[in-house]
Amino acid sequence: MKPFNVEFFAQDFSLKHHTNIDSVKYSCDYLSPKTNSIQVRFSTDYSNGDYVRIYRDNEVYFGRVKGVTISNAAGTAATVEYEPFERLFSTEIMFDVTQQGTKSIEQTIADTITAWWISNADSAQNVPGLTVTTTSSTAWNFQLQPSVEGLNYRTLNFYNELIMPAMSRLGVGVYVTPDPYEHQIDITIGKAAAQAYTVEANLPNVIVSNIVLNETSEDTNKLIVYDARDLQTTITYYKHPDRTYDTRNRNRITPVIYQIATVTPNEEDTLADLAAREAAKLFESASYNNLIELTVLNDDALVGARTMEIGQTVNIISGGVAYPSILTGREIGNVTKLIFGTIRIDLTTILKQRGGSNA
Repeated sequence: MKPFNVEFFAQDFSLKHHTNIDSVKYSCDYLSPKTNSIQVRFSTDYSNGDYVRIYRDNEVYFGRVKGVTISNAAGTAATVEYEPFERLFSTEIMFDVTQQGTKSIEQTIADTITAWWISNADSAQNVPGLTVTTTSSTAWNFQLQPSVEGLNYRTLNFYNELIMPAMSRLGVGVYVTPDPYEHQIDITIGKAAAQAYTVEANLPNVIVSNIVLNETSEDTNKLIVYDARDLQTTITYYKHPDRTYDTRNRNRITPVIYQIATVTPNEEDTLADLAAREAAKLFESASYNNLIELTVLNDDALVGARTMEIGQTVNIISGGVAYPSILTGREIGNVTKLIFGTIRIDLTTILKQRGGSNA
């Protein structure tokens, strides 16, 4: 079988070392970026902080070297640990909460990356060759509050409190593509393919399937819309366990987590019209509170083991029931495990970091 190329680069993308390996095991999880490792011939040419790119044909893995350990008595082999480039963004920033609603979530994330890692006044903090572009424009549907009441700023973990909720609630992803020949790392921010895939979990090509549901959502499940003209007239929408929503008070999700909105009807839009829009904005982009794992062969084209993009929305059909979800992780070895949804068995890795946000 054709080997994988392994290249180590300095921060400016000057090539430091090249070798080959026969196989790769790789795990990625948008909820909690994973550290992976490879076994290579030891060399003093590469070290912590370097970039590593592992590729074969269209299969590419990229990250920053986190550790190098000599792994045999002769000192000729090494285990190289590397973490995804996105881990760079798992750090505290000072965020201006007044940006919310004035521009799309994609542009907000792009502007933050630019301010902190491309055009920072501390030039040493800027990442050489880093570029950022947006491919879609999506309105916010969650709210971050300031750290101190009355001020406009919030100290937050950029990855946990902005990048991850953008994926879980809006399907907006941050995608990293290395371009060593142009000495660039290209960041693309936007939605994956708009049309949802349909995947049959019970077909023979699915080796193993696992579905865990969490029908008691931490999302808002009740919306009260007030008429701003009198602040007395209201229309209330309820979200139901099957992810539908309407104004009927039945088949409710508990505990009740509610949100209030105020709208001003006019000649063109009635209270009912505006309330329906507020409900659609809130409920149609809710997070996918399930865990669905499908294990298939690495070259499975029917499910799209290698081609399905993180952030792709899907309808997974099992036992005649359709479960809406979103691809958030992938484990690649002798087979490929596709991981959908925004919960994990280990509750410490639940995607939605809700501390201090009102949603």
